[in-house]
Amino acid sequence: MFSFFNRYIKYFFSTKKIIEKKYTPHNYIEVSLYKGHLVLDSQNTNYSYGNLHKVFQYAFKKIPFDKNIVKEVLILGFGAGSVASILKKELKCNCNITGVEIDNEIIKLAKKHFGLDEIKGIKVYNDDAFNYLEKCNKKFDMIVIDIFADHKIPSLFNSEVFLNKVYEILNNKGRVYYNRLCYDFESKRAGREFEIKFTSVFKNSVIIKRGIFSKNKIYHGTK
Repeated sequence: MFSFFNRYIKYFFSTKKIIEKKYTPHNYIEVSLYKGHLVLDSQNTNYSYGNLHKVFQYAFKKIPFDKNIVKEVLILGFGAGSVASILKKELKCNCNITGVEIDNEIIKLAKKHFGLDEIKGIKVYNDDAFNYLEKCNKKFDMIVIDIFADHKIPSLFNSEVFLNKVYEILNNKGRVYYNRLCYDFESKRAGREFEIKFTSVFKNSVIIKRGIFSKNKIYHGTK
């Protein structure tokens, strides 16, 4: 009886239960309860609070930052606020966070299901990331890039033009964490090409990977 109960509990908490789903102008997205936690997913990948959360937890632990220096943070591809939650709630970073998210439905879901409005010091703009950079007149100590259309990165955000825009608004000694997915031959080839561009723009470049089987790579560099 006890073993049956344990199997039932394990099944209950490991099965994905959809809470809300939407087809937006940009994507298919869904909020689900998975292993007792709410997550935001697209059709083929996790957007917030699932595996992505663990990837950035690992990246910030692998290459930590001085919380006394990092005062202004920009998150391009804000999602439901997973990275902001790590910085504010887990790492207790007393920083101002500017988030940019192209999909307004995701911002609404972040407020409805993930308590975005409860986290102080965050301002989220419903805008395209490149458009935001072109008109941005602010400098940042840290820039986190997590821009995906489902599981793919739009070509513009692979370009040196984009990386140079990021470099321009980064403070001296500021740092960048850029998340990418490498899941097949084409994405791995694109990743190798991107690495050449990234290392030519940012100093002290390092690739962070959470285990040999992880499909995520975080590219870290400084100005």
